[in-house]
Amino acid sequence: MSDDGAQILAEARRLLADPHAPKTSLTPLFRALHRLAEDQYAPAQEFFDSLLTFPNPVWRYEAMRDLGHYPCLGADTLARVRESLVWDPDPDIRISAASILGEQLDHEALDALRPRRRLAAAGSQ
Repeated sequence: MSDDGAQILAEARRLLADPHAPKTSLTPLFRALHRLAEDQYAPAQEFFDSLLTFPNPVWRYEAMRDLGHYPCLGADTLARVRESLVWDPDPDIRISAASILGEQLDHEALDALRPRRRLAAAGSQ
């Protein structure tokens, strides 16, 4: 897996850096990255974590979805997932973040949501 995984990550980094990469090349790549996540390939976890703040929501969504396959996320990663839950403009990414935090039994996520709920309640009055 390590050779295949390294090649898949190298291709992902290449496409990530190429703003003119054809979208047709992304679907097979995302499938390959997903397989790495299912196998809990550690270097891929670091790659997915690095994408949580990437400007493109397609890459952020795929990264968030794939991080859900790792049973033990570090504190820094969980903090970025919490931030995504509260502030990411894409609802699919927020849903994926909520799922990860639920699976990780992350009680700090509830604290992160409280200010947003208060703001939402104040705005509806």
